[in-house]
Amino acid sequence: MYTYLIVDDEMIERKGIRMLLSRMNIRENILEASNGEEALEVFEKEKIDVLLTDINMPFMDGIELLSRIHEAYPGTETVIFSGYDEFSYAKKAISYGVFAYILKPVNPEEFEKVVGEITEKLAKSEREEKRKDESMEFLREHLLYLMVNGQSRSAMQEKTQTLLDMSFVRDFCRMVLLECANNYFEQVNSEQIEKMQSDLQMPFHYLNLNPQQSILFFSEEPDGGWEAFGRKLYHYIREMWDQECFLAVSGEITPDVELYDAFAQTEQLMERRFYHTGNHVFLPFQEEQSEVLVQIDAEILIRQIQQDIRMKDLESLREHFDQFCEKYEHQTIFSQIYIKFMFSNLLKEIYDNLTENEKSMLKEDTRSKMNSLVKQMEELEKISYAPSIIEGAGQIWKAGSDTNAKFRSNAEFEEFVKVLVDGKVLDASKYTVSAGSTVVELKADYLNTLSAGEHTLSIVSENGTASTMFTIEKKAALDNAKNTSVNSPKTGDSNGFIWWFVVLFAGVGMMIITLAVHEKKKRSMK
Repeated sequence: MYTYLIVDDEMIERKGIRMLLSRMNIRENILEASNGEEALEVFEKEKIDVLLTDINMPFMDGIELLSRIHEAYPGTETVIFSGYDEFSYAKKAISYGVFAYILKPVNPEEFEKVVGEITEKLAKSEREEKRKDESMEFLREHLLYLMVNGQSRSAMQEKTQTLLDMSFVRDFCRMVLLECANNYFEQVNSEQIEKMQSDLQMPFHYLNLNPQQSILFFSEEPDGGWEAFGRKLYHYIREMWDQECFLAVSGEITPDVELYDAFAQTEQLMERRFYHTGNHVFLPFQEEQSEVLVQIDAEILIRQIQQDIRMKDLESLREHFDQFCEKYEHQTIFSQIYIKFMFSNLLKEIYDNLTENEKSMLKEDTRSKMNSLVKQMEELEKISYAPSIIEGAGQIWKAGSDTNAKFRSNAEFEEFVKVLVDGKVLDASKYTVSAGSTVVELKADYLNTLSAGEHTLSIVSENGTASTMFTIEKKAALDNAKNTSVNSPKTGDSNGFIWWFVVLFAGVGMMIITLAVHEKKKRSMK
């Protein structure tokens, strides 16, 4: 929709031009002025696309008006009406870039033809400007993509030189990494991004990295700080896009900070989602101090417990072990996986320091202890539920095999969200998921692309995350393992069997008990 300004000192002439525009279905955005001075006042207040002006008017004639408009508003298309067929007028009009010179009385067909040509010219100019803007935006996105993936500011500035103004990068103060499941960013369009900026009243540059991740670059600090803004952004995406997402806010980006360093920081922060279940917004200054202090205290306690075990000091062992349990019972910043790891290590430490006689006594008493432990676990499962891998945990997959690796989580299939391998969201084409609790099969073609060694699999559901280790073993390594039996428990070796059975069973039981207490405490605190 374009805006027209009709300038003529005779009202009947202005009405006549308005009527001709109406015949072309142009009835809106039509303004009027009775002379050149009034027209300039209109230009100061409105954006005029087409000027239709008479030449002979009081105070300021059409030629002088054209001169002013040509200098101050060079993008305006102009048409002159005159009752004088004089070359001097036409010559001056041409020098000011006039589109057409129409003699009075105005011929309707000629008028419609001229206005139609102007409309087409304006539309073409808009299309070209849009293509130019899109090309520049694409170039900006490409440069940002290169810069978050290892290219320095100076290298990019040298490559672009005068092609692109890099000042927008110098203005960045923070970046926010967004991560959504289900390849959602494949369908995000520019209208959604523009609406987000408008609704949040925070301008930013948007960069899509892949179907699961995008980055927002900000050049100003939000009111209320980044933690409050992060929560606001999370709730916006959840409500407006109907998506669960995670956000990681970088530290301050100064002109000497490379974007790839800031991006690496946000990726590290994003890893916290596996250890802080329930959190969706992560900042570099969030909980760092408390985590470090708890970790230091825990290490001291572990060393004390190890010393107690070696010295057979049962009284001190009970005291320090109770302190260790109490410490993690009151902490909400650590994940279930981390707590399982800590307590499993302690159980192994205790068992490794038992004498053969003590191990023999443990074997005789195993059944009653295990039955008691099972009953405790069943009671605690009624209180707390944590997703876990119930089939396929710790499996070894032989490279070159054409069979899939199957894992089963006890989470409900309807609650399935995504699969992670080594902390990265796995594309849905590389695995299958089916019901039966939640059954995930990693495809053989994908497994053959992984390096030999241990990897982490996480099945994320709405109720939590179930994780396990699995190993990619080269064929030669497997063959060697079969031929090496010195340190492996043999069939009929009761000590080796009891070692694995007791530690594994007791470890799992202790983990679940600990986690249940942990979760119950969290709920009571809330």
